[in-house]
Amino acid sequence: MRKGLLAVIIAAVVVAAAVLPVATVAAGPASGRSAADLGPRRASGAFNLAMADAIASGRSARTLALAIELRATGLQATNEGASLARHFDDPKIVAWREAAERKAGMDPVANAMLAAIAAGAGDPPAQRQAAARWANAEPDNIASLFFAGAPAAEVLHAARTRHRFDAHWFEQIHWASEEIGHHPQLVAERDLLRAGRRSPQAFADGLAFQMVSLHGMPSFQDVALACRGAALSAEPERRADCVALGHTLRDTADFAVAQVIGNALVRSATTDPAALAEVERFGRRIRWQMEQQARLFGSAPDKESEHLHRTLSDPKVHTEQQSFERALAEAGIALEPPADWKPAR
Repeated sequence: MRKGLLAVIIAAVVVAAAVLPVATVAAGPASGRSAADLGPRRASGAFNLAMADAIASGRSARTLALAIELRATGLQATNEGASLARHFDDPKIVAWREAAERKAGMDPVANAMLAAIAAGAGDPPAQRQAAARWANAEPDNIASLFFAGAPAAEVLHAARTRHRFDAHWFEQIHWASEEIGHHPQLVAERDLLRAGRRSPQAFADGLAFQMVSLHGMPSFQDVALACRGAALSAEPERRADCVALGHTLRDTADFAVAQVIGNALVRSATTDPAALAEVERFGRRIRWQMEQQARLFGSAPDKESEHLHRTLSDPKVHTEQQSFERALAEAGIALEPPADWKPAR
């Protein structure tokens, strides 16, 4: 289980790294100094600060939330050794947060971003308020409870009636990439982009992926602990609730980490032989797909960037799993592992 989960996380990091090498982030118009003058990390920070100001001018809840993430990472990069969390007290970020919270309404994307930002800022009341606005818009979507930081018991009880987990992950990346692309003047140092062999579009996709990855995956630790060992006997319905939540995550989640965790919940809580057989089948399938995608793109970052952009632009692709399957199908690779296949150790 641990290796399978790690493979999924590594794959996400590899995509971000492939399309956003630090050395390609230009300081240029942001500071009047070249990336060579500032060094890669500070050049990256200067770029993010300038992009944050440009995007914040849109003044919508989404643009302000994205600007907050860009500014926080920019401040961290230009103040080496400082943690990301301390920068959420920056006066400009505080003002942007207040404005975004007033404007968020029931937009699931804006509220998912704001809930995660509030969590990073150590502001549980704002975190719960953002998640509550999201839940009002999508009462069947259990993702909002995870983003609220709700206790495991509350999440498990909700799993009886909420049968969908949609963090709007791809939607967030696609929207953020488009928003970054609206400011081409800030990625105008084409010499650096060429040196990194990345197009401006690939750069925007990669930066969007990086920003969404900061907040796009809530913690699953509490429910994982509540669904194993002696904890399964804590309540009469605990085992059934864990199985229900596991199925919801595995079968509906829009990113692979949540699916893998859902499969693990079912494995821990079920005693049904057919369900355990399905757990094994799913585990083999996703590990096969992860290994094949790593082989497909491991030495071809340009192909991976192109694939990411195509899937982000396709409204039919809503989940990370669909993106994996699209890549393998286009390469003529089977989606199911051969019967005698064994995963790499």
